[in-house]
Amino acid sequence: LRHIGERDPATCASVNEPTCLLDAIVTHAPAARLINFSSDQVYAGRATADRLYAEDMPAVPVNEYGRSKLRFERVVESRLGAAAISLRCSLVLGPKARGNCKKQTFLQFALSALEKTEPRIDAFDNEYRCAVDVADVVACLQLLIASWPVSHAGVYNLGGPQRLTRADIALAVVAAAAPGREGCVVPTHRDAAQFEVVSPADICLDSSRLVELTGLQRSSLEQTVRRALRLWNR
Repeated sequence: LRHIGERDPATCASVNEPTCLLDAIVTHAPAARLINFSSDQVYAGRATADRLYAEDMPAVPVNEYGRSKLRFERVVESRLGAAAISLRCSLVLGPKARGNCKKQTFLQFALSALEKTEPRIDAFDNEYRCAVDVADVVACLQLLIASWPVSHAGVYNLGGPQRLTRADIALAVVAAAAPGREGCVVPTHRDAAQFEVVSPADICLDSSRLVELTGLQRSSLEQTVRRALRLWNR
């Protein structure tokens, strides 16, 4: 969708800004509560290892996907107020999706590459994210729903506990699935490749407010990889 957004902002908006949903809530279910999934892409990408993005830092998206997510955050807040929470979610990792879902995570990309006769995994080493386990995302939702009467409306960051590049993730996958073959991971620079969509360089998240609110226990990259690998081998 990020690629579509630059070519077709209207389509991007129709997916990321479902104002008809808000119309329905206000008209037909005024007592309803909404948890809106936003994105770390609302930030410009100027985080550093010792200065992660907190929710009160400026949100200045560099691509249409991020701009559409930020617009909807603001509409949700203005129309639903205390009845809504927006989660600025980082890169999600997890096991292979069930059913006919074609959307997979970077873990599946790396595991699929390892099945080739001469595996090679090209992975960015200069683009940083606080990748989060999909199981932790689900746990967060359950905690928010269970504690809603005392939850605080507004915007929260939802990222994992580590600052990672895709090269870091690929190396963790290889270390768990094919020890000794780490040489197949080829670090590459994002700025050395040609992409039509601008991607923020470092949008690592400080998720301490959400962790304090919910008590969420977040998984390490190694735990996430091991869990995904067990399910991959079933």
